[in-house]
Amino acid sequence: MYPLLTVATAKIADITRAIAEQLAANGTELVGVTKAVDGEPAVAEVLLRAGCAGLAERRLPAIIRLAARIWARSR
Repeated sequence: MYPLLTVATAKIADITRAIAEQLAANGTELVGVTKAVDGEPAVAEVLLRAGCAGLAERRLPAIIRLAARIWARSR
């Protein structure tokens, strides 16, 4: 199905890690926003593993999807 969006999760992880490390040096935490990828759980997982302290999302369907796929795994 088109249009097709390919997300470079490795690049997201690298950039997130670098920013999170710089902020941590100043005592600040990074929060990842998944709005641009419509709350895609795979991207959210990458953000969390790369150093984000939490996630931000404003759309309820995306929050529900994230809760079902990510936070449910931590139980």
